[in-house]
Amino acid sequence: MGDATYSVTVNGTSGGTVTGIPTTQVSEGTTITLTATPDDSTWTFIDWSATDGASAPQTVTLEYNGTPLTSTQMKTPVLTFDMPAHALEITPRFVKGLGVAVSGGAPLNVVVGGTAADVTASATGVIAAGTPVTLSAPTNVPGYLFDGWTFSSAAPTFTDGTIAEASTIKFNMPATNFIATANYSGGGSAVSNPVGEVAIAMKNGVVRWAMTNLSDNDTFATSESDGGKFWMWGGTVAVTYGATQSGYSSSTQEWSESSSDFSSTGTPCPDGWRLPTGEEAQNLINKTGMTAAGPGQSSPHVYTKPSVGTTFWSVSGAAGAYIIPLKGDTQKILFFPASGRSTNAWGLLGSESDYWASTSANTTGAWAPNFNASSSSGYYSIFPKATAACPVRCVR
Repeated sequence: MGDATYSVTVNGTSGGTVTGIPTTQVSEGTTITLTATPDDSTWTFIDWSATDGASAPQTVTLEYNGTPLTSTQMKTPVLTFDMPAHALEITPRFVKGLGVAVSGGAPLNVVVGGTAADVTASATGVIAAGTPVTLSAPTNVPGYLFDGWTFSSAAPTFTDGTIAEASTIKFNMPATNFIATANYSGGGSAVSNPVGEVAIAMKNGVVRWAMTNLSDNDTFATSESDGGKFWMWGGTVAVTYGATQSGYSSSTQEWSESSSDFSSTGTPCPDGWRLPTGEEAQNLINKTGMTAAGPGQSSPHVYTKPSVGTTFWSVSGAAGAYIIPLKGDTQKILFFPASGRSTNAWGLLGSESDYWASTSANTTGAWAPNFNASSSSGYYSIFPKATAACPVRCVR
């Protein structure tokens, strides 16, 4: 080793601390060990980076015993290297979130980001590559809408039919480092969200179904067993079961979310949500293994309950509610209360219900999937606009 000495500076320690930093300049070849420790359980160490400390800093590759450190070694909280013949600036990176590390050689990290909500994981600490992992992001965060997961590198291979757009994802832990981020949109304003949602893949993208009915305009019910209120086609008036129905809008041919605020040309759904189209409602039925003819075809269309995989249930006192176990997203189940309906006369409460879709079938009728709790079949039918009042299940 020569007589020259060089400085070691550690930068960017937000979220954690580093020990082992030399207090004086050190000679070339001196072995240095730095240890990064997160401030608390909400922070996770990710990796180290090193530059030469020049006015126009250049990235350098650290060595130990004459061997360059690998990218895996640069992702361990304990960093051991030999001092090069120049100054060093070392930067540890901490990310706020939940860490899941992989065993086998140096630990590797999965870090869950996203500041709008707390994310949960099925395992924390060091787990072996290949171990099943479940990450769940809440979807009922006031003021925010969940927009899916993104990954700092290639997405892991999902299991159990989960998809990146679903709030709950499952995968077998890969032997690689990446950051999984739960993305949210919205600015914290009073956006109404359901207690949860289910993401369903379609050929043209993903549709997220709310897990509860609407209890009023712009308001989700807080319980899956709550049948909610009823609307006439294109209307703005929410009525309770048995009340005088009103609000039919003869001018509305496509009941769509045409503005950011609720209006007579919009829907009862909160901002960011809308009624499902006829195609989306048909796709929902098809995900159960049932078959249903789509918009533009004659009515009604009987779909038959498969012998395996579909069950009629009563949940939380909601007599005759209907459960759909979805193919392609096995993490959650959509529950459709048998809320009843009206076609100028109320009935079928606790037996079945029709839910509006936004697509007109003709000038007098619109598509409405029917969920029947008392038999093994139901209908995807054309419902009369001018006389019917039905509950609403929103999508986005």
